[in-house]
Amino acid sequence: MEIYKIGMMKNDIDKNGGMFEYNLIRKELSGCTDDKLILVGGNPYIGENEVITRILEKYKNKKKIFIATDSIVFAKCMQIMNACDIVLHQTPKSISKIHPLQKYSYVPELFYKEFDSQPIVSGILFGGNDTGRQDLFRKYILGHDGDLREYIMAFVKTVNEEGKISDSRIDYNDFMGFMKSYKYSLVISRKEYRELGWVTPRFMEAIGRNNVPLVDVNYDRYGHLKYISKVNSYIELIDLMKRFDNNPGLKNGYLEEQRKTFRQAKGKFKEIIMNI
Repeated sequence: MEIYKIGMMKNDIDKNGGMFEYNLIRKELSGCTDDKLILVGGNPYIGENEVITRILEKYKNKKKIFIATDSIVFAKCMQIMNACDIVLHQTPKSISKIHPLQKYSYVPELFYKEFDSQPIVSGILFGGNDTGRQDLFRKYILGHDGDLREYIMAFVKTVNEEGKISDSRIDYNDFMGFMKSYKYSLVISRKEYRELGWVTPRFMEAIGRNNVPLVDVNYDRYGHLKYISKVNSYIELIDLMKRFDNNPGLKNGYLEEQRKTFRQAKGKFKEIIMNI
């Protein structure tokens, strides 16, 4: 089984978790000997499409699987995706622009790992860029003066109207260290993901670290995740946080129900791959 990452990152800082995700996929499939080609989506570097074309030709008589983990693939990899036998992505619904067979991948569930950490900071952690979700940054994260709202701790990348970039994001593993300390996380997604019902791993990362994910009302529109409490304003966000803070039994029960769900989902990604 060959696993190829499109647009392999060259820098040492993994701010968006892309390399961590790729390594999770490789680890999950280590030891599998099926003669299949797996292409993990990304942003192709200049000339890479020719490399992938040669790889596809090499595997023309074998099963070819495309794993879409980011929406960049819809702009940069459609021809490659449609040359494969199956596309695995992160929405429970079919996506019209994808022609081969398609399924939900269970890649986000690979990010679920249980830790013994007990968060102590009663605040809400967020990390990410504002691309496609400037409206949600204004809704939950930034006040009218552009500063962080009360209770919010954020490592973000923003681009203002003049094109000036501000980037306070940190390495993925360092960010996960912060998550072990914080009791809550804000889970939002860009507009394109909201429309697709795309599920991101942040929810699973939080649950595994005993951090309660507080979720925007338009996240996971098709209900892949179960029993989640959603909010539709900054006031609702803080009210929900305080409700959990004031009721440890409710909080612990919620976390345990979610843990049961992800324990049951363990291995589904590998099962899908092996059954193709």
